Amino acid sequence: LAVTFPQVHLTNVATTSFVLGQELIAHCIAFLLLNSPALLGSCDMLGNPVQALRHLRQGMTDLSQRPLREGFFSFTSHLFAASLSSLSAVSNSVRRNLWRAPPRG
Repeated sequence: LAVTFPQVHLTNVATTSFVLGQELIAHCIAFLLLNSPALLGSCDMLGNPVQALRHLRQGMTDLSQRPLREGFFSFTSHLFAASLSSLSAVSNSVRRNLWRAPPRG
């Protein structure tokens, strides 16, 4: 992921360095907010870790509180659900960001 900020050309600026710094920071924040969907889409590569943790926690709870066969089945079901949801998030993120890749030539 590459983030490129647009160039800013300033001439004859009459202000303090503090105000200039504040304005440049505001400019960068505004640029990031406008481009946040692309940034957030690329951050979704690992999926939802909270959801995966909930699956694993529920599977461990079932394993310890249910009869062995039923608990083991529930644990493996939750383990596969956590793994496949992460895999789904990775492939979905690649799909969304694939068109942004520059053509190879």
